[in-house]
Amino acid sequence: MRFPALARAVVISRPNRFGAWVEANSQRLYLHVPNSGRLPELMKAGARLLWTPCPDANRKTAGDIILVRHSGVWVCVDARLPPHLLAEAVQAPGGLPPFGRCAEAIFEPALGAGRADLIVRCGRRLFIVETKSATLARGGVGLFPDAPTDRGRRHLAELTALAAGSKHLRPVIAFICARPDVHSFAPNRATDPAFADALLAAHRAGVMVVAYRCVVSPTRIAIASRIPVRL
Repeated sequence: MRFPALARAVVISRPNRFGAWVEANSQRLYLHVPNSGRLPELMKAGARLLWTPCPDANRKTAGDIILVRHSGVWVCVDARLPPHLLAEAVQAPGGLPPFGRCAEAIFEPALGAGRADLIVRCGRRLFIVETKSATLARGGVGLFPDAPTDRGRRHLAELTALAAGSKHLRPVIAFICARPDVHSFAPNRATDPAFADALLAAHRAGVMVVAYRCVVSPTRIAIASRIPVRL
């Protein structure tokens, strides 16, 4: 996935989850943070970032923050992208393990009381996939979540129920580590032990748990490889 032309800025402050003040070309701008996580190690004062302008008189923000520079790499903080990255990867000529190459991706199918991210059709197999954007990493291990997540636990419960009741649709939770400096993934038990327990229970019930590392640059982001999951 290629980015549009991105502008440079520096974080001043993040007064709330979805907004941040930045300095760009000697101007003070208020930008949208498209991520509900805390991002404590990323959205620090002085952090360099890349953003895309969104000239719309109805918006309160001047644009969207896309990438933040941290520990020598670019990290993508746009939590809207993982479903599209997965769909792009499974439909690429080489496919994506363990799905293989898939002919079709349908976004936002019904799941429980809400919607999942996508359904992918791979030959005769159907997968319903919930994706999670993992931006936190420690010691090369991608972690999720970076804040307690009732919504994440609800998604796991819905996938677990589907695993027990459907023979034709395999439920999957896919953690997209939106940074290149990770070699494995684990649930962030220190931050949300209930989510970690629910993820392990979902796995034991038949939900497929997968994780991927991304390549990230100022011009593009793509899934690079599958990485081990340590439950």
